Amino acid sequence: MKKTIILTAFLFIYSVAFSQQKLKSVSITKAATTPLQPDTYIENPFLDKFKGRWIWKEDSKAIILNFNKIQYTMDKANHIVMDILKGDCEYYINKKRVPIDTAKNNLFGAMDTDSQPVVFMLTNKEKPMSVVYLHLTYIDKKTLKLQVNFKHEYAKHPYPDYIYPESMILKRD
Repeated sequence: MKKTIILTAFLFIYSVAFSQQKLKSVSITKAATTPLQPDTYIENPFLDKFKGRWIWKEDSKAIILNFNKIQYTMDKANHIVMDILKGDCEYYINKKRVPIDTAKNNLFGAMDTDSQPVVFMLTNKEKPMSVVYLHLTYIDKKTLKLQVNFKHEYAKHPYPDYIYPESMILKRD
């Protein structure tokens, strides 16, 4: 009886696992030029070079950005998943960590081709017209450039000014 229950459970799990549709992989460059079909996974190998820990230092300040490539479901109804870059931020003054709102400083971004920057959009719920774009550009294996670009000229940076200078060079840790 015990063997029958184990075998039945195994067959049920096996059938559920294989009944789910597999995602069809397409490259980010192809996805940018063709209509997306349901059950699609958009691969973005260009993001791999950004993964890791990156540091910016100036005087007594330091910003550490940690980037990982993750799979993000961009369309739940059609089950379309894509690679994006996720980053989190740490801020230090005189080697002491300054608490920042991680919900406001987590970064999510993507790019279409190898030559474009990864674009992150930061918004502020209290000031919905205050939208900021951060452009992350790969320079070489040890260097990234982060440029703050505002969507509206009257938009204020939604976070304390000390977190992101207008432009910074990040070095791989």
